Amino acid sequence: MKSFSLIVSFIFIAVLVSCKGTKKTTEFNNYTLEQLADIDSKDVFDKTYKDIPHTHDVGLFDEGTTERAYTTLYPNSPKEILLIWKTPKGEDLYQVVLSKKGTWHSKLGLSIGSSYDRLIELNKKPIKIFGFGWDYSGAVDWNAGKLDGKNIHVFLKPATDPDPKFYGDGIINPTAEELEALQLTVGKIIVQKE
Repeated sequence: MKSFSLIVSFIFIAVLVSCKGTKKTTEFNNYTLEQLADIDSKDVFDKTYKDIPHTHDVGLFDEGTTERAYTTLYPNSPKEILLIWKTPKGEDLYQVVLSKKGTWHSKLGLSIGSSYDRLIELNKKPIKIFGFGWDYSGAVDWNAGKLDGKNIHVFLKPATDPDPKFYGDGIINPTAEELEALQLTVGKIIVQKE
């Protein structure tokens, strides 16, 4: 009889341990930006991740031409990140937008603060950079490199105010010395939902 209750106790403990290991977490520990982009809709987010600090709102996007719902995860913290939905009702994910330096990263190895040289290394080819001071300030053109077609958009920011010749919506061509003086780092990452 003792051995039977010992076996039952052992099975009970084993079941508890296995259940604990399969419990679904509602934290985004070690999630990549691309994994966040797998969330289908605002309703799915609310059901699955209701315990994550977040707010919902509606705003204008795409240079102020389209009204969309958006969700701010971890608002006003270093982990803040936006989920932008395709419609004002929050149907289908449109973009994941990161602009704060925290723990978020892309599966491609990009994060806020990544250097210009790191982009070249990951892309395996030189990149082109759009000018500053407009809606797509510092946008990167992957120039048919390895990161082209990966649905990830990167925007660089300079460490100091750039020379006025580097403002505007065209491609800029700084010299090596000017590039070094700009000290460009990744200031925003957008993962575009396919």
